[in-house]
Amino acid sequence: MRTVTAAETAPTTYPWAVHTEGLRVRAGRHLAVDGLDLALGTGVHGLLGPNGAGKTTLMRALATVIKPAGGRLSLLGEDVDARADLRRVRRGLGYLPQQFGFYPRFTVREFVEYMAWLKEMPKSVVAGAVQRA
Repeated sequence: MRTVTAAETAPTTYPWAVHTEGLRVRAGRHLAVDGLDLALGTGVHGLLGPNGAGKTTLMRALATVIKPAGGRLSLLGEDVDARADLRRVRRGLGYLPQQFGFYPRFTVREFVEYMAWLKEMPKSVVAGAVQRA
């Protein structure tokens, strides 16, 4: 068994976890976010506004679910543009949508395997864990 060092568990620091300049995001044909400048550090933040203000659309863009229509978006020190490795960026994000789905016909085993796949766990590790369960 190996000991994990403090350096391995220390959180990664970024000048800004979320940084936007002139961000524009569309919801269908409607421009829901128009020219947003934002700089957020790590931590917990709240987003408040009336219905239709663009909160969900902004969150979807920050989670890389939809592409911005314009401006600049940087997440965890990585510019999110056409050349970005979204898989690498998404590994550092946590996102739970307002309406999320699950698969009611999944068995417990299928659901565990699906979650392991989402977390990119090696198949050999998943197969061994599922067999022992």
